[in-house]
Amino acid sequence: MSPARERARRPWLGRAVAALLATAVLVTGGTALTVTALEPAPPLAGAAVEADLGVAAAPAEIDWPGSSAAGAFRVVGVDGAEGSFGAAEPMPIASIAKLVAALVVLERHPLGSDEQAPTITIGQGDVDDLRAVTREGASVLPVAVGQQLTQRQLLDASMLRSAANASTTLTTWAFGTTREYLGEARRWLEANDLGGMRIVDATGLSADNTASAVDVARLMALVDGAPTLRAISGQRAAWLPGLGPVASTNGALGAAGIDSGKTGSLNRSGRTVVVGASVEVGDRTFRIHAALLGIGRSADRDAAIVQLVESVARNLAEREVVGAGDVIATYDASWGERIELRSRTALRIVVWREHGATADLDIPDELAVGAQASVALTVTSSVEQELAWLDTAGAPRPPTLGWRLEHIGEVLGWRFEEDRAGPRTEALLS
Repeated sequence: MSPARERARRPWLGRAVAALLATAVLVTGGTALTVTALEPAPPLAGAAVEADLGVAAAPAEIDWPGSSAAGAFRVVGVDGAEGSFGAAEPMPIASIAKLVAALVVLERHPLGSDEQAPTITIGQGDVDDLRAVTREGASVLPVAVGQQLTQRQLLDASMLRSAANASTTLTTWAFGTTREYLGEARRWLEANDLGGMRIVDATGLSADNTASAVDVARLMALVDGAPTLRAISGQRAAWLPGLGPVASTNGALGAAGIDSGKTGSLNRSGRTVVVGASVEVGDRTFRIHAALLGIGRSADRDAAIVQLVESVARNLAEREVVGAGDVIATYDASWGERIELRSRTALRIVVWREHGATADLDIPDELAVGAQASVALTVTSSVEQELAWLDTAGAPRPPTLGWRLEHIGEVLGWRFEEDRAGPRTEALLS
């Protein structure tokens, strides 16, 4: 081939090679661009829940009165919310024995809260009993042979004035003799799991009427179960025949939610008190039963039981676990997308301090593009269980084409990761 023809052929070859190279680049680039634009984005990773969603337990803080030999409390319906201090063995309970007498009589002769019930005629035996207990220095209700009193009047006298003869008259009217009453009392105590309590008379004048402080506090549950007696023992005053208006010996009534109970006193063993109280925590009402035995003569009995009940109530509290709109967790993507998991509403729960509360929350580890999550948060205490819902604020958006082109290596890596892991599923969480 002549030099001239060779020179004429070279431009044609150059153009052909350039065209082939351009085509290859275009095909390769187009494929990469297509992959980059269409490759499904991986799910967003979820951050660990950093908030403490439970309520930490702490020792109960009970203000036990130092003026008492023994004491106990219980919060009704809250397992384990109870405690005691001092002597564990049975101690004299004094006129708290009258509560037992009233409960046993009411089991035999029920009485509505607005009823006076049967009329009881006072006999010579009742008058003789009045004289006997008066010689012992007991509180009494004046009576005379032939006088007529109602069951309600005798209960009022026994509970508010702590009249010893009123309690004896009630039990002999109901059972015939003191001996028969004591047999019924023993049966009743056994039937109500108070076998450790000993009752030897209806008046509480004997120091042999004994019980542990724990059993005395438990006795108030039975008073709660007898609405008429609960109401009678919660009166601050009542009108009594021969005496007129008489104030209750229980000066703690009306303080710290105390609305029922009984006091007692013996020179040889000190004073006693047992009460029931209603306290409101959040939108719930709780019953507290508390008892003190062996209270010193110089101590303020009313102040001591109020002190105990108030300290028990402080260990019941409503705590906020999450507030409305609180961020509980976040989901993040490498292309800058972030989705927050938030609470729909506030969640509050009542706890007994010593128990705290535990949270049950299982959030998804990942959140697919275009999906939303709704997760239940359950918080449980020894008092109650509460539920709140957590939702993602919208669904995560995929990366833009511009971001994909700027991070083509990362996007192509998604394909290889998908090939190794298998097909990706994008389920809606609810």
